[in-house]
Amino acid sequence: MEPGEASGKRRYRIANCIDNLNPAGAQQVLRLLVQYGDAGRFDHRVYTFKDGVLAQQIKARGIPVTVLRRRVPKFDPWLVRRIAKQLARDGIDLLNTHLFGATLHGWLAAGRVGGIPVVATAHTLEGRQPLLNRLGNRWLLPACDVVIAVSQAADESLRHHERAGARIITIPNGIDMPAMGGEEDRERAREQFGVPAGARVIGTVGHLRPAKDHGMLIRALNHLRQAHVDAYVVIVGEDLGSQAELQAEARRLGVADALRLLGKREDVALLLHGFDVFALSSRWEGLPMALLEAMSAGLPCVCTNVGGVPDAIQEAENGLLVSAGDAAAMAEALGALLDDDALAQRLGLAGRQTVADRFSASRMAAQYERVYVDLLDRERAE
Repeated sequence: MEPGEASGKRRYRIANCIDNLNPAGAQQVLRLLVQYGDAGRFDHRVYTFKDGVLAQQIKARGIPVTVLRRRVPKFDPWLVRRIAKQLARDGIDLLNTHLFGATLHGWLAAGRVGGIPVVATAHTLEGRQPLLNRLGNRWLLPACDVVIAVSQAADESLRHHERAGARIITIPNGIDMPAMGGEEDRERAREQFGVPAGARVIGTVGHLRPAKDHGMLIRALNHLRQAHVDAYVVIVGEDLGSQAELQAEARRLGVADALRLLGKREDVALLLHGFDVFALSSRWEGLPMALLEAMSAGLPCVCTNVGGVPDAIQEAENGLLVSAGDAAAMAEALGALLDDDALAQRLGLAGRQTVADRFSASRMAAQYERVYVDLLDRERAE
């Protein structure tokens, strides 16, 4: 008898497969998904092609992590075999893939084993994928049993790009709800920034790459410093090729002394407590985990009106929205919050409530698991 069948409910084995376990948005979604899963109903496993810092956090929860290394760039046929063998060895009932490489190799491996349904999570807008990924997704995503979009914008992007035959379900990303930080947390965070006492700090979290358009935020800082000489911008994120350009832009505008690039950090939850305002200057997004984390910390947020951001931020209700690329508008919105503490506090608390009501990790995991049960129970009945 299978575990759980005595109560009429079988305990299913679920494998989540992802390209790597570095601390980026898709990887955080996977971590929270397996962490908040119903352990009484689901036995979660994680497969990855490259180890990363999140592996230890996942293992600490008693969830096995298997590293199946990709030895050939782009497509590795031997990796397909290794995944197929691991699926069979672990007795996996359903495979949930994250990111293109995992979906490509994972779907092919599930087909080799046979009878394993595949759920693919689309973490970004389809139109912003690299060309080869978009071409591959034209046949790959409709072949999966379910495609999960992480925001309404991601759903619309998938449908716009003619994913004929794909069964698309929208499940918004979710996050942990941290306790509100106190003055001690704020002081500890500020020590990391190297800013004067009493400085107003505008912070953001995201890899240094073109899609995040941190240059727009630096230009906004230039506008803002004319009225708020005590304003500083702190950017937390790994350099993926844009750092030198951002530093050159800051020097050209004369605001290099007010810019802090902290690089890749493992203490983002603490650093958020040192921000006065959170800014998101992206050109496009799915539903950014960094934004949800900032909202859950009670930070007032100013964001570009792109992708899935409006799913979380409603203008003047729980944050402020500006057009992508409009540095002057970003500066004006940031200045409004720095000038009005009551407005900043109201929007920050409203944002935190939004996350508690609609974007909690437990809610996200429960929605995923309803998809799993629907697929697996239907298969069992056939």
